[in-house]
Amino acid sequence: MTLDIHEANREILFFFGAGASVPAGVKDVRWLSDDYSKWLKANSKMEEFERIGQVKTVLERWLLEYQEDRAVDIELILETIEKMENAQKDVLTKFFEKEHSLLSVFRGNTNHSKDLKLFVRSKCYVPGTAVKYLKPLIDFIDNYNTLDIFSTNYDNSI
Repeated sequence: MTLDIHEANREILFFFGAGASVPAGVKDVRWLSDDYSKWLKANSKMEEFERIGQVKTVLERWLLEYQEDRAVDIELILETIEKMENAQKDVLTKFFEKEHSLLSVFRGNTNHSKDLKLFVRSKCYVPGTAVKYLKPLIDFIDNYNTLDIFSTNYDNSI
């Protein structure tokens, strides 16, 4: 990465989006979904493994039904789980006469989202040796003494 600045008072903002940490070995949100299922199974969390499988199945059908051009990724799974965990606060649930069995498992129980967040945190830790590809940013700081960065990533590489 090279950057040439001609104006002394110009503000520069670096925005890092999805994929900026892939060179550091962090998987993107699509692959984390599969890794989470494998992690649950490897840690003998079979009940949670089954529930997450059910959540993924419902989400896949929903995306197909509405022809959404996206995959079931870790963000969509976490968003869905958190909505179910907090369903008692959502007025829409008042319009259903019977509890959906999957919803009732998650409702009021924040253990699933906490587990998932801990998993993401563990998978997104980046050791300092893995960010050599960001050296141009360090060079920028050396030359201009400041650097404003906005990142949408979960990891610590930036």
